[in-house]
Parts: sequence; C-alpha cells; structure tokens
Amino acid sequence: MIPCRVRRIQDSYVSLQAVENYAWNIRVIKGQADLLLSARQECSEYLRQVCEWSDVLHGITHQGPTELAMVESTIHSIVVEMEKV
Repeated sequence: MIPCRVRRIQDSYVSLQAVENYAWNIRVIKGQADLLLSARQECSEYLRQVCEWSDVLHGITHQGPTELAMVESTIHSIVVEMEKV
C-alpha cells in the first residue's frame, strides 16, 4: 500500500503535468490561430489585387456584358464576404 504522503505527491505531480500540457496546448493553438489570421489577410490582399486588375481589364476590354464582367462581379462579392468575417 502506498503511503498517503506519497500518493499526494504523485497526485500533485500529475496535476502539474496536466497544467503544463494545457499551457502548451494553448500556446500551440495560439500559434496556429496567428498563422491562420496571416493566411486570411494574405488571401484578402490577393483577392483585392485580382479585383483591381479585373476592373482594369474590364475597362480595357468591355464592349457590353461579357464573361469578364461576371467574373468581376463574383470576385467582388467574394471580397465583400471575406471582409465581413
């Protein structure tokens, strides 16, 4: 039989490990969240550039309703939705 004092030490050690694991998991999750935010910002910038260039190309090539206008509209709506999030 394990003496009571030893059992308390073991319980304390297990609790300490649990807290350390929890703290480590929080750090990992925060790092992943930072990476995700960075990727989201980068994608938003790319979509903005695509939208900008589609406006330029649309102005150059527009002779009436074309596929480019539909693409421009779709890209613009995607950008607007991304900015809402």
